[in-house]
Amino acid sequence: MDSTDISKASIRPRPVSLGSVLIVDNEPSMLKVIQKILIDEGYETYTALDAYSAFKILARESMDVVVTNIKMYPMDGLTMAHLVKLEFPGPEIVICSAYGSRDTLVRARDIGVHSYVLKPFKVNKLLRAIRMAAVWGPNNKDAYLAAILEGRDLEFLESRKGRLERDYE
Repeated sequence: MDSTDISKASIRPRPVSLGSVLIVDNEPSMLKVIQKILIDEGYETYTALDAYSAFKILARESMDVVVTNIKMYPMDGLTMAHLVKLEFPGPEIVICSAYGSRDTLVRARDIGVHSYVLKPFKVNKLLRAIRMAAVWGPNNKDAYLAAILEGRDLEFLESRKGRLERDYE
């Protein structure tokens, strides 16, 4: 047997990523839970325990979505979201927090947050919010705009329809 022969049983196709997601939460257990959900779903994930660590990751990696908690120290999630929008305009932001006052929701909207999911969350709601945000992330925005220019915008949206409408219960 030649040393270059590879058994078909040992070849595993590399899963296609649905997008890259940075998860920012000061609770390590919540980071792990959300990360596992997203990895199982096919997303490439990065984690950070605070905003400053998140900024370091964003400076070197292109993200489609940033999922963040609000109550963090020393910088809260809304301030971080505002700075992400100013300094790293590519990723869409999903807030996942137990705090959802009217003022907080209005501020999040004004900052440009894509979605707001309240904890405790249902997995399908979190995934739906991330999936919708990922479609508009930096990697897909350019592809969508190119598709519009080429008159293929409906085809582009149809190709992502299953990803958008998939239901999780």
